[in-house]
Amino acid sequence: LAQIYLDAMQRFEASHPPALEVLPLRYNVEQKMTEIYRRVVSDGLVPLLRHLNSRSDPEEVVTVMVGVLELVRLRGVFAEQSLPFAEIYLRPGDRALSPRELLLQGENGG
Repeated sequence: LAQIYLDAMQRFEASHPPALEVLPLRYNVEQKMTEIYRRVVSDGLVPLLRHLNSRSDPEEVVTVMVGVLELVRLRGVFAEQSLPFAEIYLRPGDRALSPRELLLQGENGG
């Protein structure tokens, strides 16, 4: 009887894997947007690929990229690349963005 119970429990475990654990996000888009925007405004020209390569966490790299794309969409930052696979440079766009506007864009997801 005990062996039948153990077999049944093992079959149940095999057919019902544990639930996926969802970890809280360590980075958020609005913070990265603000960080990048301030750097571009203060430095004038920011090498994006070099900036991304200095990050060791893939989750942060993705969050930075989403933030950059959103800043380009808002025209707060322009992205330029002279040749395929060359460095991408960020420079100030033709639209000044307020801190409040950056926060609202991040919360709305675009």
